[in-house]
Amino acid sequence: MSYDQTNNNPEEAKRIQELDKITRQCIEQLRISRQYKRARMKQIQENEDLYAGVVEKSIRNPFNECFPFMAGFVDHLKAKIDDDSNLLFTYQSESDLKRAQKINSFYEMESKSIESNASWGLKHRHAKFNALFSGVAIYHYYAEKNPNYKSCLEVISHYDFHCEPRGGAILENHLFCGQDSIFKNKEDIKDNKSYNQNQVTRLYTEYQKLDYKENNDPDNLRNNRARSLAQDPVTSNFVGQDNVKFVQWYTTYKGKRYYVLFNEATAVWIRCCPIEELFPDGLYPYITWHTNEDGDLFWGKAPADDARPIAKIINTMINQELYNRQKRNYGQRGYDAEMFPNVKALADWRPDGLVPVNTFGGQRSISNGVYEFKVGDLSGTLDLVTWLEQFTGKQVGYTASSAGQSEGDKKVGVFQGEVAQVEQLIGIKNKSYRDALSRLGLLFKQGLDHNLATSVAIKVMGAKGVEWSELSPEDLKTDKPLSIQPIGGTSELQLKKIKDNEKKTSLSLLQTVNPQWKERQLLLLSNYSEEDVKDAFSTDTFAQKELMSEAAQAEKDIVQGLNPPLNRGADSNFIEHITNFATNTEDLPMETYKKLMDYGFAHVDIAVENEIKNVKEMIRQRKLKMLNQTEVSTSSPQGKTIPPTTPSV
Repeated sequence: MSYDQTNNNPEEAKRIQELDKITRQCIEQLRISRQYKRARMKQIQENEDLYAGVVEKSIRNPFNECFPFMAGFVDHLKAKIDDDSNLLFTYQSESDLKRAQKINSFYEMESKSIESNASWGLKHRHAKFNALFSGVAIYHYYAEKNPNYKSCLEVISHYDFHCEPRGGAILENHLFCGQDSIFKNKEDIKDNKSYNQNQVTRLYTEYQKLDYKENNDPDNLRNNRARSLAQDPVTSNFVGQDNVKFVQWYTTYKGKRYYVLFNEATAVWIRCCPIEELFPDGLYPYITWHTNEDGDLFWGKAPADDARPIAKIINTMINQELYNRQKRNYGQRGYDAEMFPNVKALADWRPDGLVPVNTFGGQRSISNGVYEFKVGDLSGTLDLVTWLEQFTGKQVGYTASSAGQSEGDKKVGVFQGEVAQVEQLIGIKNKSYRDALSRLGLLFKQGLDHNLATSVAIKVMGAKGVEWSELSPEDLKTDKPLSIQPIGGTSELQLKKIKDNEKKTSLSLLQTVNPQWKERQLLLLSNYSEEDVKDAFSTDTFAQKELMSEAAQAEKDIVQGLNPPLNRGADSNFIEHITNFATNTEDLPMETYKKLMDYGFAHVDIAVENEIKNVKEMIRQRKLKMLNQTEVSTSSPQGKTIPPTTPSV
């Protein structure tokens, strides 16, 4: 149905008119948001300029340098906000133990993937960097099946994000929110079933074809960071493709949330639907956290706002000190024109130079012929700058220990107290960040529930160490909802290290506990992973692990339709690995199942031969060991020879 044909269908035309009305509402909300946050964005722009070393030019002072106080402040505080936090999905019903383990394993793999849509650790650092300037970190998370499961975590700039002006700090309470500057080319939207192709046609009839990106925004703020580093993405914006700039928006219309993807210039939408079509739980796909929490404000205070006046004062004071130093070194002087008729000779200093002076027959003193104008003293500048730095650092929780500096050996209690003090001063920032992690975990689990259609391979900790398994859609159906718990973090790790040292000391004094349990605990407290500990107590050799890896590769080859050769190192474990895989893999075609079983049992003779060799080698090693023990004990304490005994197996 074409756009013109739509007008001939009254029902469809009425629906289109309703969606157009929703889009116009979104455009007005976007305008109001821009107007509301404009002044705040300019403050953030100044914070970013001071970080980049950009200051306004001074007319009166030729020295106009920016000193890196803001840069040091931001980088130091960024390092102290939790950087190793993670999520743990914990079960509330005993029957969900395995399911929780599998979901945790998949979360680990997904969040630590280095693909462009993952790299969560990198994106957390980018979000924290934004938050230190603006006071808020903003993420966009979604999952989809296209056709396989895929998830994506994005960091949204404060310049691109919009929300209800008086919606408060909790984004879910806002009536609208969204983001600007989303670029899609013609290939992205053409024949995409999720977009209304009638509207796409309408868009291209009204939109000017562009082979560059409209990188700027109405308030000329979006590219501030690039401009502060002498880059101009507004003029250097050629990409060679037909691009359209979109706005992604979530709005409330007649008490119901809608998702709208539209072009602002033409007011044409290409997708407009209830939010449940994208996110069945009806939640916004955005996650936010605030460095300085204020329940009434979304665009609240930022740490850089505290540092901004200090940075400006330090810049002013040091530049004045430099100017005064220059005026002293190259100061102004007055001279008596009658005594010094050749002013050029007086001004040009040169070695062994001579300057003509008229003392009027000795009646005037040469010292009275030149007068040096005094320059005011600015003593105390460095002391005041040092005090300002120390004062500001103290307010944000700075100690030598937190900065990684050494203050000599300290008692554990003193160091632990310092860690606790730093945690208290910056704790509210970490708590907000960790709360956001919990919401990310909620969206992650919901994305899995609605988009995981087929099983995916995962690694889980088994009885023999790390083992390969699968996460299936059935594993997501837990008896009770899983709890989502943020774990880790810099301060938590420091305190944990102190407690681990105390535990190690206590364990070394225990004599009556199970020796193997004690050894396991000591290894875990020494930062060995559970996988390492499993390996330490496992009887499997490295060769055995290699053999199991070869079995897994053979399974993969058979599933892909290949014919792997027989493995000459196979044993009974090799056969068991393949038959277990064939038996336990869901939705395996019968032909593939039979091929796997045939391949496994084709190794029976090889396995028998190899295991006989292994048994013979074990007997030989056992005999050698017992012979060595016998030779050591052939002499009695009195020097009498004890007849050797014949070893038995």
